Amino acid sequence: MRDREKPVALSVLTGQTQQVFSLAVTPDGKTLASASADKTFRLWDIGNPARATPLGQPMALASGAEPNVLFRPNSRTLVLSGGGDGLLRLWDIDVSHEAERICATTRGALTEQLWQSRLPQVEFHAPC
Repeated sequence: MRDREKPVALSVLTGQTQQVFSLAVTPDGKTLASASADKTFRLWDIGNPARATPLGQPMALASGAEPNVLFRPNSRTLVLSGGGDGLLRLWDIDVSHEAERICATTRGALTEQLWQSRLPQVEFHAPC
């Protein structure tokens, strides 16, 4: 990762095992998405570029074309392609929206156990 104003290495991101084909940064500049020839993409916290850290685990794609990532303008929606099926996938990476999606999917049957499996980093509060 480099600062355009001062081309000095700020950080080295490791974790993907093959060449990285695509990078995208959220409009707020705090999250980076990377897509690699190893058929994975992952998210990085780059709020402090000198201490960039991975967010979660790499996410694997089915075999197919090289993955490509970008963020929709003015949002935290990740657009992902390259799954080999010709589809674009949209991922809302805002964790605060996850509870709403879980409630809609489970029709109000959100248990603390399900919450912990999906949102382990957030304290449980029955949202439904």
